[in-house]
Amino acid sequence: ETQKSCYVFHDRETPSELKTWEEARENCRGKRADLVVVHDEEEKKVIDGNVTTLAVSKGYWMGLRVEGGTWKWIDGTDLTDASWIEPPAEGHCAVSLPTRKWTSVKCDEK
Repeated sequence: ETQKSCYVFHDRETPSELKTWEEARENCRGKRADLVVVHDEEEKKVIDGNVTTLAVSKGYWMGLRVEGGTWKWIDGTDLTDASWIEPPAEGHCAVSLPTRKWTSVKCDEK
């Protein structure tokens, strides 16, 4: 069975609209959605391809953060491919960058 997803990219970058990971997640939840969870290479390509077309230099928060020294998705699953991002550091969350790369950033950064 194929799982279908709907992606919404919030294309804003004015300083007043930048959000921490938690604020971004609350913003999504207010729209009956959540931060993106990526489980395979095909879905990663979809996300990475869309991020490169948008004019946001800081990238986008993803539903991936470090919990107990391990990268965990917000759905409770582990990151399946560690090559997608650098090793975990406590207090860090994942950002998808316009360069098609994911990076680790402190969750409380905007």
